Amino acid sequence: MGGVDTSKWKPRKARGTLSYRFGNWFSLGVITAGVSIFSIYYFLIIDGNKFVEKYTEKFLTLSEEEKDRKFFIRNSFLPQKSGDQIRKYMKEFQNDTTR
Repeated sequence: MGGVDTSKWKPRKARGTLSYRFGNWFSLGVITAGVSIFSIYYFLIIDGNKFVEKYTEKFLTLSEEEKDRKFFIRNSFLPQKSGDQIRKYMKEFQNDTTR
């Protein structure tokens, strides 16, 4: 009768096989996707108001100096003015408006 040829058997362990590596990479991808989706959901949906107020308040609110600076930059067709020149023009403008 002879013995049983064990070389044709399936491997008893998954470790070291292609399916083992694929399973590890797949689970890592699922965990990474879950963490990223949760973090986006948490920071933008649940805690969105605090997040928006904290990080965008300083970018969305313009001070008077910033508005004046942008006005001078936008409306000047001459070469850019230095800070001293802009301050001088602002003082002249304020003096003209107070009269």
